[in-house]
Amino acid sequence: MHVKDWPEEYNCLNKALETAGNDANNKKSWNADTLTKPWALRMKVLAGIYHLFGNMMLQAGNREEALLHYRQGQKIAEQISDSVTLAFIQLDLGAFYIDMINVDSALIMEQNTIRILTRAGIIQPLGYANTLMGKIYQKKFKDSLALQYYYNALKISTRFQNYTNLHGTFGYLTKFYLNPKKNTDSAIYYARKNLNILHVSAIQDFASVYTDFVKA
Repeated sequence: MHVKDWPEEYNCLNKALETAGNDANNKKSWNADTLTKPWALRMKVLAGIYHLFGNMMLQAGNREEALLHYRQGQKIAEQISDSVTLAFIQLDLGAFYIDMINVDSALIMEQNTIRILTRAGIIQPLGYANTLMGKIYQKKFKDSLALQYYYNALKISTRFQNYTNLHGTFGYLTKFYLNPKKNTDSAIYYARKNLNILHVSAIQDFASVYTDFVKA
């Protein structure tokens, strides 16, 4: 979602919300899964729309609205027992709680996400979930657990060439080791790794990465 496109995207999501929220549209869908009832499919779509709305409101800086939309999507996913949709909503909800300094709630969200996605065999998003777990445990001052999850995140994100999450995780590790009581050599190592990611990807974040590199 881009700032300049918000009015158009907001209107599109509102129309989608109106359509998906209408019981009369239960049978107006295409579904290859004949085992899923039309009502459940519509509710699945509705949960996804609330999820997208939550992301949009968060980007707009409206945290209260973002939380309301995330929770509504979560509620619907729970009602129809759609664990995968629930996991993706809780993935972003956990990140929201980290920013709100509510790490205990964030931990519950991310643990549930990892459990569901692992069971479903959906591996790629686990890179981001592990990064968030690293942030949670770092905020809880449990450094060994934080590092364990950061390293798991790097392993998964490298496998799937998820440069965005590699960039974020290398950045967190650089800052982790910048603490004078830790390891300056490791800070330099991860700062260099992050610079390499910028050179092989389309990510434009040289200023902050170079700043970390100089600090190291």
